[in-house]
Amino acid sequence: MIKVSLPLSGVEFSGTGLESYEQKTGEYWVFVSPGMKFITIKHRDFHPIRNYAFPQRIESARTYEMVVIANKITPNPEEIITNQYLIINSQAPEAKIYINNEYIGRNSVRKLLPIAQTHYYKVEAPLYHPKEGSVTLNPNDKTTLQIDLEPAFGYLKVNTTPESGAEIEINGKLQTQTSPFTSDKLEMGKYTIQAFKPMYKSEPQKVDIMSGKTTEITIELIPTFANSEITCQDREAEIYIDGEFKAKGSFKGQLAEGIHQLEVKKKSHRTIKRTITALSGQNLKESIDNLQAINGKLNIDSQPFDADIYIDGKHYGKTPNIIPQILIGDHQLTLKKEGFKDLQETIKIEEGKIAEYNFALQEQEIKESNNDENVRIWLEAQHAQLEYYKDKKIEPLNYEEEMKKSEENLLKERLEMLRNEKELEELEKKQLNEGLKTKKNTEEEVIFGPNLIN
Repeated sequence: MIKVSLPLSGVEFSGTGLESYEQKTGEYWVFVSPGMKFITIKHRDFHPIRNYAFPQRIESARTYEMVVIANKITPNPEEIITNQYLIINSQAPEAKIYINNEYIGRNSVRKLLPIAQTHYYKVEAPLYHPKEGSVTLNPNDKTTLQIDLEPAFGYLKVNTTPESGAEIEINGKLQTQTSPFTSDKLEMGKYTIQAFKPMYKSEPQKVDIMSGKTTEITIELIPTFANSEITCQDREAEIYIDGEFKAKGSFKGQLAEGIHQLEVKKKSHRTIKRTITALSGQNLKESIDNLQAINGKLNIDSQPFDADIYIDGKHYGKTPNIIPQILIGDHQLTLKKEGFKDLQETIKIEEGKIAEYNFALQEQEIKESNNDENVRIWLEAQHAQLEYYKDKKIEPLNYEEEMKKSEENLLKERLEMLRNEKELEELEKKQLNEGLKTKKNTEEEVIFGPNLIN
């Protein structure tokens, strides 16, 4: 053992053969192996003694004494480190960071500070609990602090029954989402929640928002309407409530509690108006009789008269005629007479008045060119049939005589056809489809016509 006289703390010993050392009052006891030759002594504030050679051999079971004189280090002023970096990070959104009561920045900051003193920091963010503390800097390296703030917010979920889609207010502020509703982050504390939906009412509810938790509530919507049923005998009647069209013929739906104006309308009929009262939770039924028609009169004539009268497609006899009951308004009139063009006009009927109309009809044009062409075709068919008689030598038929008779008869028929186009069409159909008939001398019936001409 070597007793080293050195009244300093923090002395370090090293060397080959050194087993251990202990600090005693004013000295160190250093335990070494026999034969140890060198020792090194260090202290952070003094020059070290490196590989000091013992002046004599170290024997076992003996105690040696060594006196060390310490020479304090005088450092170079340029090598002395007096400042170091402090880095502070925080996970909270928009966290504000203060060092020594000075605002430095948000979320992640750094600052060069003196190492010879204690420094204070504070981190705060909306909806988070603030955190503050102190730190002493490491002179040999930068100091990094990760400051994680605890949340000071929760969430709110609102359901409504028996209906969803209700508007939600939190402390009087309308939210953009309807029920079922889930809020964004809400600061811890007490809130008043209300739900709104047309034809329903509800009571406000108080809630406590807890840190890191979701508070769920259900708000009951109480109906403030009556179930209404309105039926009209006339299925075309239009139903209006408070000026808004609802349906034709019948309406079933909800009416808000209170007084409403009911109107039933139909064109050219008198409107029925009623005041109805809807009571919350009750059924409202209304039955509407047929609406009263509003009529006018029509005096209608034509030149020439005896034309068929049609109003909106319905037949009303022949001209001249007085029709006592016609619904007021505009109507489509059609007059028809054989040999004349159909006449179509819009007429107007007014309440309490007689509408008088007298129309001149135009004769139909006879299309002679078409008739002449039909006659020519028919005449050629007759020639072909007579040639057939001649070829087959059918007796006693004389084809020249028959040809002449046919032409004479044809001229008479043509004059008749020119008088009325409709009669021409009927004659063509009869003669061209049925053909001309005669008999052989053997009393056998022979049919001549277009179908026999090949």
